[in-house]
This record gives sequence, structure tokens and C-alpha cells, in this order.
Amino acid sequence: MIYVEGQRLTTFEISSCMAMTVKREIQICGELNDKVTFRIHGQRKMFYLPKFNESALIFEGWDLPIKTDGDISIQGPVFKTSTMRGNACLNLVGDMQLIKEWVQSKNLNENFTRFDEVIHIDGDKETPVFPEVPTHHAVVERIRAQV
Repeated sequence: MIYVEGQRLTTFEISSCMAMTVKREIQICGELNDKVTFRIHGQRKMFYLPKFNESALIFEGWDLPIKTDGDISIQGPVFKTSTMRGNACLNLVGDMQLIKEWVQSKNLNENFTRFDEVIHIDGDKETPVFPEVPTHHAVVERIRAQV
């Protein structure tokens, strides 16, 4: 993929630390030491852009109609809370058909192959976005068995 200075991207990745879906809105800053650099939206610190693996989704622009499970707040009697699943899947919130369309046609990561790990979240309900794709992922197999 060719990056352009000033380009705004949104990435959805699975955190290696907590196995949760992480969303980052980034802006490409340029090159430094022959590596592409970026800033996270709202921050000044620059980072080197990693080579995205087969489980990262990359979309053009910010403020997408797709959110992560951790982005959604639930108002309790006193506090607002959010939930993260920590299941090593891409847990996305939004219209399921829209998510499927975006992953198939607007994803800029040519290395992406983990279609089986894309999960649609609607409240407490989890639904595989691509149920026809074979999987060996234990969590995805459990979700498919419940649907």
C-alpha cells in the first residue's frame, strides 16, 4: 500500500496484549529513516507505521459508521460503562450488511485474510459476519454453534 502524507486512516486490530479489538484513527506524517510515520488522532507523538498483518482492517478516513465493542457506552443507574470482549476477534458494532460491504470492498489491507474472525456485536448478541468462511478459531466456533 502506498501512503500519502496527510492521509487519514482508521485501523481495527486485535491487541496482542489483551486480545481485544482496538480502533486507531491515524494520520500519515511522512517518512523518517525510510519508515512511514503517523500520529494518532488528537496526539502529537509520532510512531512508525507497522506492517499490518492478516487480521488488521484499514479504512480511508475517520468517523466511520463502524465502531468497536469498547466504543459503545451503556448508561447504568450511576455510571456509564463500556464492554470489551477480549476474545481475539474483530468485534464490530454497526449495520451488519454495511460491515460486510466495507470489509470486502473498502479494506485497504491487501494482507487481510481473517474474515472468519469478524464478529457483529448487537448488545449481547454476537454474530459472525462471514459464517461461510472456514475457521479453526475456538471462539468463532462457539459463536457459530449458538447462532
